[in-house]
Amino acid sequence: MPKKIITLLLLNLAIITTSIAQPFNLDKKIKPVELKLLKFQPKDQPKGRLNVTKAYQLNDTAYYYCKGLSIYGITQLTVASKGSANLVSVTLHKDSWKKVSKNIPINKARLYESSFKTEGSFGLRVVSKKAPAVYNIYVWASDDVKVKLPTAFKSK
Repeated sequence: MPKKIITLLLLNLAIITTSIAQPFNLDKKIKPVELKLLKFQPKDQPKGRLNVTKAYQLNDTAYYYCKGLSIYGITQLTVASKGSANLVSVTLHKDSWKKVSKNIPINKARLYESSFKTEGSFGLRVVSKKAPAVYNIYVWASDDVKVKLPTAFKSK
């Protein structure tokens, strides 16, 4: 009986370790880059965490992911390039690189921008017409919004 329990624990540990190593799927061809969020606490402005990444994309498709997000905060994503026409598509992914959660259209300022709420992490896929493509990725995640709700119970 203890051998079965140990075997199951080791199997679970192997599955968890593998899923941490490659978010969204186990396709060895996809090597996503983590966008690590750092504290951003300016005075008189909303507090949160920020990542600014200058990307040099050598292939037609690049993958990124960001983790540590909360549903109680807002995430703002911007992908900016001087030659934005070179970027064909920018898509958000939640659980799989094969399933698009949200297409981000290019706006009048020639930026790909999106605000959203999510729990845990998200994936970002950028497709370019020709390589190399150079662009900046900005991710800002607000601190959790805390709202004090009134109580239905009163103390004396």
